[in-house]
Amino acid sequence: MTLQQAMLQFLLKNWKGVLIALLGLAIMGKMRYDYKQMQAAYEVSVLQFLLKNWKGVLIALLGLAIMGKMRYDYKQMQAAYEASEQSLQAQIAGLKEIHQKQMADMEESLQVYRDTIEQVERDYQESQEELLEVIESRREEFGRQFSEDPEELSETIMLMYGFDYVP
Repeated sequence: MTLQQAMLQFLLKNWKGVLIALLGLAIMGKMRYDYKQMQAAYEVSVLQFLLKNWKGVLIALLGLAIMGKMRYDYKQMQAAYEASEQSLQAQIAGLKEIHQKQMADMEESLQVYRDTIEQVERDYQESQEELLEVIESRREEFGRQFSEDPEELSETIMLMYGFDYVP
């Protein structure tokens, strides 16, 4: 059996399917032709519409362009705002950290100041007590000198205060 005979036999057996396929191809070709004609007519009618209403179309396009530009500018402003906000948050965090360090340093300085004041008060109290002891011992010594040797006491007082004794 030759190839031509095999094809003829196949066509005779499946003549309905082959016929449907050929009709489908014919319909597709017609649809394509109609689509091209419709597309050409559409292009002409769109072009006529644009030429007739060019001002309105231009206004609409400019409006769309302005709206697009406004949206772009808004996005840019929003991005700048967010960056600024993040920067300010970082600055606030840094300032809080600095404030905490300063407060700790100030508390430490206050504690050193309090300790120093306490030490000065203790030293002052000790010196006052020593002074009272010295005054009391000198009073006792002056009282003893007054009862034992009043002239030596008068000389000591004259040398100490720089004035003359007049009996």
